[in-house]
Amino acid sequence: MSKRNHIRLAIKADKSAFILLSAKPAKSINQNNYFKFIELLIGGWLNTKSIIRVGNMESSNGATNTPNILKPHSFIHIWVSWDNNFIRVGRGFIIHENVFMARRYPGSINVKYLALFKGYGSGGKFELYPGKGCSI
Repeated sequence: MSKRNHIRLAIKADKSAFILLSAKPAKSINQNNYFKFIELLIGGWLNTKSIIRVGNMESSNGATNTPNILKPHSFIHIWVSWDNNFIRVGRGFIIHENVFMARRYPGSINVKYLALFKGYGSGGKFELYPGKGCSI
């Protein structure tokens, strides 16, 4: 993924969909290098808020209100982009349109790995739309 600066995906879940962007494989991340990944939580807090965090040790301050963003019986389409020291998340398929979260990243963004997972008893499914030139 090192040549890409965005992903498009669909999520079907009742709550708590996580997207992890990292320069290293998830299994190599530990408390000494937690800041080396970006955690996106969509539909957290029982599907009421979403947040972009640098590492999992960061505070939940700055969460965006996104009531009922996730749907348990249908897919929602979102995109995530990382460029020019910004992480952005939006609805739909067109990158940089319908942004609902954005955050400046402290340093360069070197995304080589992606992890998608559900959390805290959530059921659901992800579909990734790789796009042209994607090596996922």
